[in-house]
Amino acid sequence: MAAQSRRFVVFLAAAAVVLVAAAVWRSANPRPDSWDPSAPQTLELRQFAPAFELYDQGSGEKKPRLVNLRSYLHRHQIVLVFFNGNPESDSTLWSLRERHEDLEAENIKVFGVTTQLPQVNRKTNEPFPFPLLSDVESMSPDSAHKMWGRLRPSDAPGGGPETIPGVFLIDRAGTVAWEDKLPRPLGDDVDLIERLLGS
Repeated sequence: MAAQSRRFVVFLAAAAVVLVAAAVWRSANPRPDSWDPSAPQTLELRQFAPAFELYDQGSGEKKPRLVNLRSYLHRHQIVLVFFNGNPESDSTLWSLRERHEDLEAENIKVFGVTTQLPQVNRKTNEPFPFPLLSDVESMSPDSAHKMWGRLRPSDAPGGGPETIPGVFLIDRAGTVAWEDKLPRPLGDDVDLIERLLGS
């Protein structure tokens, strides 16, 4: 009976130590004011980024070269920009072009993806310092546009498919945010570049 009493006292003392430690930790690490215990706490679903091979725009006398996204995964943080039409008219591509040296210094790679031919992407007033990739077979089941959910029928009568603009961020683990059965693009994030350079 005395042994049982001693075990009970030891148990109570250990429980008291745990409670005191928890109280000390909570006082040293208070929840932020914005924390809402009633709000659903969900984790972002991420999956491995679908890889593809596409030709870039080439430059000067250099012919377009085949770029394999897989060779960049797990080595770099990657910004993937699907754009429609002239790359110079895409504000995201232009902003990334302006900060290219800063992004390169942080080992962040940028790729633009479009249905335009390489020679069309090459005809810009000022060359882009990162690859503008041509997904000219965008209707095929394994095209980049299909894998990334970036294709829609043209509004113009008899027109071909068009790119749904969107920006994706692939982390160094090679994963991208996912929703339903497709990668999920970033929202309208005007601070994308600052967030990238600050991460």
